[in-house]
Amino acid sequence: FSSAAALNWMGEDLQTEDGRPIGIGGDPRGATAEKGEIIFRRSAKELIPALLSIRDWKMEPQQKR
Repeated sequence: FSSAAALNWMGEDLQTEDGRPIGIGGDPRGATAEKGEIIFRRSAKELIPALLSIRDWKMEPQQKR
């Protein structure tokens, strides 16, 4: 690919800065529609560059052996 795109996550990504769970991958009682919208938009924002990179990737011709 022409640029690196990170699609990894860590367990602490499922917590707020003060260590409380954010409602995904754990206790859903803290979930709200507004939080879901934030998670959805941030996920899309991270995924779009990776998908565009895959779309635009040009395969190098392979040499015959």
